[in-house]
Amino acid sequence: MFIFSWLLVLSTRSVLVLYIVRIIQGLALGMLFTGLPLYVAEIADAKIRGALGYFFQGMWYVGNLYEYSIGPFVDYQTLALLSMIPPIVFVVTFSWFPESPYLLAMRGRHEEAAASLSWFRGSEEGAETELSGIGRRAAGEDSGEDSSRWDLVKTRAGIKSLLIVHMVGMTYTMSGGTAMFSYATETFSKTSDDHSGLSPDMVTILMGTLVLLFVPLSASIVDRFGRRPILLISSGGSFLCLGLASLYYQLRSTLDLSGISWAPYTLIVAYTVFIGSGVESVFPVLQAELFPDSTRGLASGVCHFNITLMSFFCLKMYKVVADGLGLQYLYATFSFFALLGAILIYFFIPETKGKTFTEIQGLL
Repeated sequence: MFIFSWLLVLSTRSVLVLYIVRIIQGLALGMLFTGLPLYVAEIADAKIRGALGYFFQGMWYVGNLYEYSIGPFVDYQTLALLSMIPPIVFVVTFSWFPESPYLLAMRGRHEEAAASLSWFRGSEEGAETELSGIGRRAAGEDSGEDSSRWDLVKTRAGIKSLLIVHMVGMTYTMSGGTAMFSYATETFSKTSDDHSGLSPDMVTILMGTLVLLFVPLSASIVDRFGRRPILLISSGGSFLCLGLASLYYQLRSTLDLSGISWAPYTLIVAYTVFIGSGVESVFPVLQAELFPDSTRGLASGVCHFNITLMSFFCLKMYKVVADGLGLQYLYATFSFFALLGAILIYFFIPETKGKTFTEIQGLL
């Protein structure tokens, strides 16, 4: 779908076609963000599941940085051609990967499931024991009862998992995560009294680079210190950065702040590092961990649909609030939601590091 959409971009500059391209790419992203975390969770060992989930988000930032770095310096046609390269590489390489061993076991294809698991583990040693556990999960033997997709809204664990994942998604989206990454260059352009010598495009590239560098750092500790500490540091740091940015833009209208003109750049970049390497990166990990096998696919689709609606709302309201009221009110609102998210995370999100899917369900 991505390759097809970029071919459409190459073929025309029609506004209508570009709208269609955005719809196609939105559908493709929805499928990607629903299916890939599930695949990663089902192939990963419990000891590295968090770190491996982080690499999914890390590659997302590689893509962001790729577009940030080439977008300002090439023409329309060249950008479309260069943007086609990553999906082509993905299709060529990923087509050789085996299916999820869990999915194969669920369909009764046990020999293929064993081969798949051995491929991912690099050896057959221990694969049989792990495969038997996968088989029990697939058969519903761990719970001792039949399960269905309706468990998502019929059971306490299903409802709680749904609320927790929405809570983390809300913290990222409503604190401005999607909007800040989308409007980064325009936001930096509004800081007209900057004397740093850096263009808004260069600051945006720097922002993308720093986020990308911090994701592996978080990935290296997420399975050591856990999901909760990272989520709390991320949301708390985001609250602090956004609150100070709001204060800066409020004071700038009455005071000469040319001596600290670097402050908004620093605070916004720091916010994107906090939110990107924490809340946003842990979100797909929790999405894959909290839901039982019978509801994971449906739950992921529901969560991404609702969070996409929140993202759409924030993207539409960003310019309305920024142009109508000012950046100080926009960042104050984002700061409130970051604080709200930190409070909700502290009281309601359990720690899942190093636990099996069955143990996680017991926590809920």
